[in-house]
Amino acid sequence: MSDDTNTPADAPAAKQPNRPSHIAYSVRQDSSGTSHSNRIGAAFEHKDKGGYTVHLSATPVDGRVMLRTPRERLEDQRSDQQPSQVDRDQSHEK
Repeated sequence: MSDDTNTPADAPAAKQPNRPSHIAYSVRQDSSGTSHSNRIGAAFEHKDKGGYTVHLSATPVDGRVMLRTPRERLEDQRSDQQPSQVDRDQSHEK
């Protein structure tokens, strides 16, 4: 009988959780010009670094999706700043 508490030396390492590289948001502007973002999904980088797989839990009405790294979004929230220049530029695009 084999001992189930030991793993062979050539066994693959425990699979690390696949964390998203980007968070997907739908951004809309209200009548006062304030931008509001809603998290609608996440993007996961391919192992070969050649692309991303995007999982959406909702589809924005205007069809536009903004991808931000979790770190960028967290830094914006911590500093309680207005949306970054990228957000402002994208919200004015038509």
